[in-house]
Amino acid sequence: MDIIIGYFNALGLAPERKNIFLIEDDFAKLVLEYILKIKNTHLYSTCYLHNLQGESNIQKVSEHYKDSSGLNIVSVYDADQVKSRGINSDCIKNVFLPSENNLPPEAEVIECIKNNIQAYAAKLGVDADYLEGEFDAMTCDHHDFFIELSKILSDKHLSTLKGFAIALWIETNEYEIEKFLYCLENIK
Repeated sequence: MDIIIGYFNALGLAPERKNIFLIEDDFAKLVLEYILKIKNTHLYSTCYLHNLQGESNIQKVSEHYKDSSGLNIVSVYDADQVKSRGINSDCIKNVFLPSENNLPPEAEVIECIKNNIQAYAAKLGVDADYLEGEFDAMTCDHHDFFIELSKILSDKHLSTLKGFAIALWIETNEYEIEKFLYCLENIK
């Protein structure tokens, strides 16, 4: 399927973007981009990913567009919002980023790299024991984790640190991601 789509793209016959995914923040957008680029390039090529800077903004936009026919607008919330009462499922379609423990994506990815320190260190080309010691010494919250890590590993770009971490998380969470993609592909 991806080869055929590649031919269409090369010929300038790419399908129109028909899906709009409304996302909470930059990291959630990056996680969704990686999931789609790695696992479903067709869906990635037919969607817009729009960061709305918070779940309350997603709620406002989804309320506004709830009756818009012809648009496939999907709210993509962080998994920690699963039990939030403020999310109105009567507006537009909702999905939640994959997480076994209903964590925000930063916390989910950080937990993964800490649990798979050898693999993450190998991807980065650094000593695993050194990296583990640095992780143990870090006191920041999950929003600042990768910024702090980029200060410690100053020769590694922030986007590289995040990218390798998200890719490792995808590798180690196949089942959750496949369930998420099934929901995303079949949401009506």
